[in-house]
Amino acid sequence: MPIDKETSRELAKTLLHCTDQGGEDELKPRAARAVGIAGLLGVVIAAYGLGLLLPVDIAIRRQFAVAFAPEPDPRVVTVEIDDASISAMGRWPWPRSLLAQLVSEVSDLNPASIGIDIMLSEPEADTDGDAALAAAIARSGRVVLPAYVRSYSLPRHVQWYISQRLPLLPITELAQAARGLGHVSAIHDPDGAVRRVPAVVGVPDGFVPAFATEVVRVGVEGQGTRSSASDGGLDFRPGAQAVVGGYRMPLDSTSSMCPVFPWPPAAEQISAARLLAKAPPEALVDDRSPNAGSSPRLPDLAGKFVLIGVTAAGIGDSHETPLLARHGAVPGMMVHAAAVNAILTGRFVRPVHAAAALLAVACFGALLGAVSGAISDRGRGVGAAVLLHVGAAVSVLAGSTLLYACTGAWIGPSAPMLVSVLLLAMELYSRACRAGRLRAALRKYVGVDSPEVAGAEAQAGARDMAVMFVDLRGWTAASYHMEPESAARLVNSYLSVVADVVAEHGARVERFPGDAALAVFEGRGPEDLACAVRAARAARGAVRDVATGQSMALGVGIGIAYGRVARVELGGADRSDLTVIGTAVNIAKALEDAAAEDQILVGVWPERVESLPSGLVPWAGRVAKIVPGTAVLFEAV
Repeated sequence: MPIDKETSRELAKTLLHCTDQGGEDELKPRAARAVGIAGLLGVVIAAYGLGLLLPVDIAIRRQFAVAFAPEPDPRVVTVEIDDASISAMGRWPWPRSLLAQLVSEVSDLNPASIGIDIMLSEPEADTDGDAALAAAIARSGRVVLPAYVRSYSLPRHVQWYISQRLPLLPITELAQAARGLGHVSAIHDPDGAVRRVPAVVGVPDGFVPAFATEVVRVGVEGQGTRSSASDGGLDFRPGAQAVVGGYRMPLDSTSSMCPVFPWPPAAEQISAARLLAKAPPEALVDDRSPNAGSSPRLPDLAGKFVLIGVTAAGIGDSHETPLLARHGAVPGMMVHAAAVNAILTGRFVRPVHAAAALLAVACFGALLGAVSGAISDRGRGVGAAVLLHVGAAVSVLAGSTLLYACTGAWIGPSAPMLVSVLLLAMELYSRACRAGRLRAALRKYVGVDSPEVAGAEAQAGARDMAVMFVDLRGWTAASYHMEPESAARLVNSYLSVVADVVAEHGARVERFPGDAALAVFEGRGPEDLACAVRAARAARGAVRDVATGQSMALGVGIGIAYGRVARVELGGADRSDLTVIGTAVNIAKALEDAAAEDQILVGVWPERVESLPSGLVPWAGRVAKIVPGTAVLFEAV
């Protein structure tokens, strides 16, 4: 017989309704689900706030940085003191006079600004070199020098701690000649990569702007007023954005800019030796430069933002960047080049505020939980739940990717993806619990473990089956003078014998009304009647044996009927019972009432008389509760 899924589903709901009627203090399923979702979201938010999910977000962000690395702005150029320059010009550090020559050569090519990423915090033994470099910087009028800002804490014996930031500045002669000073400090994330550059760093007498912002400011303003530690030329609003030379820089909650790192870091990378004319230019052009392989000529630096720094192996500083997996660590100058590039192009990573991110996670979890609950309530299978939550996780990752690619906004997808996974686990656990309760209810009320089987049995509301009532005869008189507990134990012993006999014949006891038992035989067609008759004879003999062993005058009266029977739920919302009803049930009960002690009476529909099992003889008695002509009555001998 095919299974009616809708009927199966309704039966499951009925059974679960019966089993969920625990007590007034028991949470309803929807309330329990809401509490579970709220607790789950609390765990995820706590993990996010404690940084436990940060490694996952960082790993994903690394992939984004590599996949969406833009081309550098053509206005950003680096002049590198590389291995070729060291070979051509001599060991590092170079004399200040040689640096002065390099600054002059670059200045003659009319760049917008020059940023020298070389710490010049100590005077040279040859003071003439410092004077020459200061003169070259002053003549250029567009040079920015670096300042390094480090922090330290007061001694531990002090009960309160004050963090002071003291800048490491160029020597006074060079600092006075420069157009501006910018700090070269950066923030390293837990994975060691540099992703953020503070827009300004506070110092005891003011603040120092970032090296990249000073390079851009000087390049935009041209010959003009110098900046100082107390006036960085920035329209600065922490947590919002900074404006330098008309360019806007979005800032995160730490007042830092988060540049998108291009590759290569600069549009043109030029060897310093090429400008110093100590080697053939064609041999000194960096292979990464677009000019590689071209005819020897001076580079076009007019109006460009030039950064000078050391890139020779083992000499300059190096930093990991989001592009580490693809290109390895890069010299510190390249970090500043990326920052300049970001300012000019507006390509920044725009981190979303933590509170907004947590609110988004909470809303996402609540919505996903509601949809998951609706799918579960409608009886959808596990496949639908898995598809929903896996699809939600994939959608979060895809949405985060699209948002980053289009706007630069970064929302770590780990938290909502974890919410999807945990909600799926919770849903699967809930379904497993519901399935366990359903199986228990099916065993209790229906006698099968599978809701599909139960649904098939309940299809069309009714099916043919044999119904048997077994009632103890003489029990009322025997229990009259017994204590209730003793009477209960004794009657249970008899009813257990009846239930065991019924089970041995492939049937089940539906319920025990008083000292009687109601059993049904189904699933085998007309053979159900023969099974019921055999079970009745066995139950009669088993009860006799028990009564004889206990020296009690007990017997049974048994009524059997075969016909159309429906299994339905009876009762109200607060209390209900699953049972069988139908004319066959009424006939079986009437025959059990009319049966004498140890008598088995059977009633069948007139059209089924030809398929009777053996051992039945016509019974001439009449039962007032049975409408004449409804059933043909027999006695099992």
